[in-house]
Amino acid sequence: MTSAHDVARRAVQLWQQVHGGESLDGQCQRYAGYYFLWAAWGHEGIVTYGSATAAYRASSIVSMDPNTAPPGAFHWFAIADPNGHVGNALGSGLMAHTGNSGDTVENLGSHVKISHVSSYSAGRYLGWSYTCGANAAVTGLTDGSAPSNRRTVTPGGPANGRSRPRIEDNIVQSLPAGDWGDFRGFIRGDSVNGSNIWFVGAYAGNFFHSSVFTDPSTNGLPDLGTYDFGTVPEPAYDQDEYPVFEKDLDVVTEVIPVHKSNLPWKDVQRVNFPAEPKKVVIHQFGEPGVNTYQSVINYFTMDHSAAENKQVSAHFVVDDTHITQMVKLDHRAWHAGPTGNEYVGIESDPNQSPATIANVRKLLAALRDKYGYVLEPVKHKDVPGNNTSCGSYINLENYVIDEPVDPTDPVDPTDPTDPVDPTDPTDPVDPVDPKPTGGIIGIIIAAVVVVVGAVLAFFGLT
Repeated sequence: MTSAHDVARRAVQLWQQVHGGESLDGQCQRYAGYYFLWAAWGHEGIVTYGSATAAYRASSIVSMDPNTAPPGAFHWFAIADPNGHVGNALGSGLMAHTGNSGDTVENLGSHVKISHVSSYSAGRYLGWSYTCGANAAVTGLTDGSAPSNRRTVTPGGPANGRSRPRIEDNIVQSLPAGDWGDFRGFIRGDSVNGSNIWFVGAYAGNFFHSSVFTDPSTNGLPDLGTYDFGTVPEPAYDQDEYPVFEKDLDVVTEVIPVHKSNLPWKDVQRVNFPAEPKKVVIHQFGEPGVNTYQSVINYFTMDHSAAENKQVSAHFVVDDTHITQMVKLDHRAWHAGPTGNEYVGIESDPNQSPATIANVRKLLAALRDKYGYVLEPVKHKDVPGNNTSCGSYINLENYVIDEPVDPTDPVDPTDPTDPVDPTDPTDPVDPVDPKPTGGIIGIIIAAVVVVVGAVLAFFGLT
């Protein structure tokens, strides 16, 4: 396998063969987007761009974290010059690039050097991409500065770590494309695509098939022999390991206790969980379409007492049809590091379907009603001290719920007991009497008498 450092050096040599002592200063795109590709696979078929800015606009940014860029990727920058800046990723946070900005890890000549990406100060970092515009990705390069036991996940990732070196076994860890892992050695397990080589994680001891890494070779890795499936029993869940308990919330659909090895069983911290946790950590259990509700349940109920750094648990596991409680709410679960373990832990389906979102919201509302306040939802990756992508599929806007209603708060509706001022039927009423009163009749009779008297007097009849 060729290291990215060697390709960067070879690119400078090709430039010098063509242009002699001419400097590459100010010609970052020619170096990174042409001569580096030429050194990697030859000069035929390379799509050229007039500037780094033009190539950047034709590229797809994968991440804003420069440390996750695999060897052969491209780092992009916005600088005062509208042409922009680009460097070639070498792995371990290093890049080969032209110009003076950044520290100097190695001077390659012709005004090209190797620097830490984080030290580049001439412009704003725009992220990294697998390709330079329409060109194919440069794959199969190793990190010349990385430890020999480190491997980078291919662009076609993720790399799924399993409980045993067998494709049918549970996925217990997932490394996204471009991420890397350190391994204690390799072991022979089930054959996949013609290879039976599996890498064994240096810390958690999970098994990753070698084909999902840019360097699938065993170079630099100790041979750990052949995995003996016959002497390792299938993980079994012993219900007595962690006592069955009653659900803490009515919305819980079932209680499935974790295996006690996945809790700080003998540690005072198990029962030293805050009586009033302030937050709830919402996790995604792996990758959409890969990890399932059942695989998470299986993993949490396995005995991991003999496996270093594989102990993990959460209070709840939620998908479209389940709100499963696995740890009592007065016990601490291991799910988000020393800080995050102070909070309630929820593992949710990474598909984040409307039904899953509705169930998580239902659970959050139940927690609110239990504690009397809204627990602030946070993503696992945003909990301080955690280096993980868990939570990337979580949209926290979906999990904003109403504050609880305080029954002591004053309410101001129309009170049916309030005084009302209608017309009192006992009040005096002064309507027009439809029957003439006696006084009016008397006046009319008197008037008639006067008129009749006048008529009789006129005719001399009186």
